[in-house]
Amino acid sequence: MAKFKDFIKKDIKTFINFDEFAEIHDIDGENIECILDEDIFKERNLNSQTRHFEGVFVNQVSLFIKKEDKERPSIGQQMHIDGRMYLVANVSEAEGIYEIELARNDY
Repeated sequence: MAKFKDFIKKDIKTFINFDEFAEIHDIDGENIECILDEDIFKERNLNSQTRHFEGVFVNQVSLFIKKEDKERPSIGQQMHIDGRMYLVANVSEAEGIYEIELARNDY
């Protein structure tokens, strides 16, 4: 009898799928199928917890990527996504997918 985790593993291919939700992004020089969510922090209301300076704000995004496609990054590590440098703020993993929270100063 199949377990719930087995069904989730099959669904990863649906979630991170070019024909469904995913897009190809240049991550540290590799073209990888992933989801780059630029609105999740607005939905989570985390922007109100960041420090702001006049003329500068923190741009936060979440990157959802299959564990098999990328080695787990370390907090504070630099990641280049589509030519922009971000710092890894947090990494979590659930059922074969990393959610990598990234931040960069912008103006």
